[in-house]
Amino acid sequence: YITPLRALNRDLIDRLIWWASKLDLSISIRHGDTPQRERRRQAEAPPDILITTPETFSFLINTKRMGRYIRNTRWIIVDEVHELISSKRGVQLSINLERLRDENPGIQVIGLSATVGEPEKVLRFIAGDGDGVIIAPKMVKKFEIKLVYPSPADEDYDYIDKLLTYPDVIARIRVIDSLIKRHRATLVFTNTRPMAEILGNRLLLYSDENPIAVHHGSLGRNIRIRIEEMFKTRRLKGIICTSSLELGIDIGDIDLVIQYGSPRQASKLIQRVGRSGHWIGRVSKGVIIVQDPDDALESMVIRNRALGNNLEDIKILHKPLDVLMHEIAGILISMPRFKLDNLVSILRRSIYYKDISEDEVRELVRFIRESSGWIGYSPTSNIIFRGESYRRLYGYYFENLSMIPETRQYYVVNDDENMIIGVLDDEFISLYGEIGVKFIMAGRVWKISQIYKDKVFVKPIEDPFGAVPDWIGEEIPVPYEVASEVGYIKRRFMEGVKQGGLDKALDILANEYDVDREYLERALKPYYEDIRRGRDIPTDKNIVIEYLGNRIIMYVHGGTLVNRTIASFIAYILSRRYGEKVRYASDQYRIFIETSGLDPYIIKIVLSDTDAFKRSYREFISRSNVFKWRFLHVAKRMGIVSKDKHVSKSELDDLIRILIYTPVYNEALNETIVRDYDIENSLRIMDEVSRGGISVIVREGFSNVTEEYLRYHEPKYDILETARRETLEIISFKARVLNKNITLACLDCMNYVEEARVRDLEDNIKCPICGSSRIGVSELLYGDMVNLIERAKANPDSLKRDREWRKIVSSAKLVSKYGKTAVFVIFSDGLSYKDMEEILSIEDRITDKLVRLVITRIRENLRRKVLQSKR
Repeated sequence: YITPLRALNRDLIDRLIWWASKLDLSISIRHGDTPQRERRRQAEAPPDILITTPETFSFLINTKRMGRYIRNTRWIIVDEVHELISSKRGVQLSINLERLRDENPGIQVIGLSATVGEPEKVLRFIAGDGDGVIIAPKMVKKFEIKLVYPSPADEDYDYIDKLLTYPDVIARIRVIDSLIKRHRATLVFTNTRPMAEILGNRLLLYSDENPIAVHHGSLGRNIRIRIEEMFKTRRLKGIICTSSLELGIDIGDIDLVIQYGSPRQASKLIQRVGRSGHWIGRVSKGVIIVQDPDDALESMVIRNRALGNNLEDIKILHKPLDVLMHEIAGILISMPRFKLDNLVSILRRSIYYKDISEDEVRELVRFIRESSGWIGYSPTSNIIFRGESYRRLYGYYFENLSMIPETRQYYVVNDDENMIIGVLDDEFISLYGEIGVKFIMAGRVWKISQIYKDKVFVKPIEDPFGAVPDWIGEEIPVPYEVASEVGYIKRRFMEGVKQGGLDKALDILANEYDVDREYLERALKPYYEDIRRGRDIPTDKNIVIEYLGNRIIMYVHGGTLVNRTIASFIAYILSRRYGEKVRYASDQYRIFIETSGLDPYIIKIVLSDTDAFKRSYREFISRSNVFKWRFLHVAKRMGIVSKDKHVSKSELDDLIRILIYTPVYNEALNETIVRDYDIENSLRIMDEVSRGGISVIVREGFSNVTEEYLRYHEPKYDILETARRETLEIISFKARVLNKNITLACLDCMNYVEEARVRDLEDNIKCPICGSSRIGVSELLYGDMVNLIERAKANPDSLKRDREWRKIVSSAKLVSKYGKTAVFVIFSDGLSYKDMEEILSIEDRITDKLVRLVITRIRENLRRKVLQSKR
């Protein structure tokens, strides 16, 4: 039983153990953290059912004992198959399924998913080139999805000083808070981790009546498990989460799902809302809280597509060479030699390699031999065998067992004050990491001045034009089809207004999309103002280019990847043909361009040059930062760069030049084209422009739509002066720590263990059994703390070197002296024991002064750790 997540494995075994015991079947779990003792037991007496991950399955098939058992498996179930099919983890699994099928043709493979856009492709993934069948339930799951565009009410203005934000934000918080109150168990999905944290903080500040918590992949395992257990047992009413809770982890009976902002894809919406009403015959209920006109129109489209089961197409990677190299290594571990034509025959049954040639595999083998030496090849016998340096084979194989890219983080440093202001993921750096790029972080606009090793040096600026949010690297891309339909709505609206007036236009669209007229009127109001003034608005058939000074904003309803592609092409041509240095950014509906004074009509000419696009797209993509990011990950997966090595920008550029047109380069470029750009639909738009099917309107000055957009997308919460920003930071920090859930244990009688929220603790904490104040605290789960206490009872000396136990003992010293305040400081994170003692000796109550002391010390520690120099 293969699932994409270890958490899902843990959850599954909890649910299946009962069934296995009733049916007299043995069941076990296997992944990278499985203890050695359990591994030996599995090898000696394999279970009837083994729950595992794709990576562990791929490893086990190459082992002697477990490999033999796996080759005799009768059934394989691949759960949440949609999560794997578009990824390199899916490619890895596919190769090994075909290897298994080659030795065991009778094996049955079953794929499970609730959200599949193209079931035929999933069938090919599961069945290879063999027979298979798609089984869809006759009873269609019922969904009820509402769209809500909150307007500020009088009461929202009362919260401005408390939340230090704007009324429209408070209106959304009020609606979410009310929905959580009215339901038993609510999941609130956001599209990014930073937004989950921001929304969670604001909800806690708005009201502490709703017990809620934030859940995402960056949190520690124990914290995530604790939150899941508390939600399941109704101690939490709501969880603010990301895709971390999208999959089928059992967290109890959910009766409502809230999506904060556009879900961006229909499959995401179905997957998320489907977490509610998870019983036969029940209705899955969801509410989308929209934030702005783009959000409102986009959510209308996605809701309709989801309810009509019109899900996104599946992207299939084409002949990924890095995965193939790794699985060739795995085969060589399991056998010393094999025929190349046999390998090709197996590969061609996989959906990913159906047209791979023997020459392509020979070229890859030649590259491996020259770069690594752990492989050999005989042209006369067409046999691949272990090379002279085959001992390197094992290190390479096990270091690269996981196809999930390891992400790095960059500290963002205010160059003027030499202060760390935040952290950026390397995916953001790969997309936008250029000197001069503007982005929004901590409510301010920053311009990148320098990137060095793991630091991004920035300077504050006032101009928000073209600035991207700091979390955009992890945003879900909006498909071309969705953006195009948003353009269609605008076109229908413009035609309706011109032919029959505002009311008639709204009535037609409200009926077509089953939305409230008031909702639609708010979403289309900025466009109506421009139509009323006699201006054509951007639609799926109108590209509008507006310019003011050296700023150009270009409206293209192409979606995230199309607009990125077209923006990159325009910048490339302007640079090559006209010597223009161009800065650009894009979203799913706009391209922002800053030049030194270029005639914007040139862009209209460039847009229709499909021949230049076809000739140059591989060239301009290979120059992009996102290609360089992909190249680095491919180079690591292919053993050219070690997993933990830091590669500077200049080193990476040199490596790309050295390896140009090799399998590493070709694979990175092909992956970038498939994942990060959209060539086909970009050409479709440009072809329509050249044939006149799409008009290009160029006009000077910004329209009402643009002014509204720029006004709305300025980093509003930055307008707060420094003192108010500090106040917001203090109350947010305090709310976050007070709402943490922890485990307490008495270290005297050792009979008291309890879970509690920090805010619910008494000021003077004492054991309810023996009255001792020697209470240790930890983020350990309740069961883990009980186990640790039992070990301490049985043999205290055995825990002398246990790091977690030593931390619990140290915490008890502070708690016995300072009570609840000590617990607050301990769970502020980023402080040493000495820091805690010093802070508590200055302020022993939970006040703003204490929080300010904690925040200051955390920053000082971080600065010492990171800011050694700019050398």
